Amino acid sequence: MSCFTFEIFRAGEAPRVSYVRRLSDDQEIWPEVETIALLINDNGRLFIRVKNPARETIIRTGVATALNSIKECSCIACPLKHELERKVMGVGHTVALLAGDRRPCDRRNRLSIGER
Repeated sequence: MSCFTFEIFRAGEAPRVSYVRRLSDDQEIWPEVETIALLINDNGRLFIRVKNPARETIIRTGVATALNSIKECSCIACPLKHELERKVMGVGHTVALLAGDRRPCDRRNRLSIGER
C-alpha cells in the first residue's frame, strides 16, 4: 500500500483541501479522483491534483474532465455513473457514496493510469 496526496485547488492558488489516502495499487487512483469530482460542487474552476509518496504530481485534472470520464464509462452498472446521473437530476448523493463505498465498476478497476 502507498499513500497518495489528493489536493483540490483553483489554478494559481494554494490547495483548498488536501488529504492523504492509502491505496493498495495505482489502479485505485483515478476512481478516487472521479469520486472526489462527484462530491465537489464546482463551476468549472477547480482542479484535482494527486501526488505520489515522493510528492511528485502524477495526476492534475479539472473536475469537469473527471466528471466527463465518468459519463464515458461503458459499464451500465457503474455506481459512479449512477451517482453522476442522480447529481445532474438534483437528487443528491446516496449514503453509500458519502460513507466511502467507492468501489467503481470492474472495468475501471482493470484500467491503469493513461489508458483513458
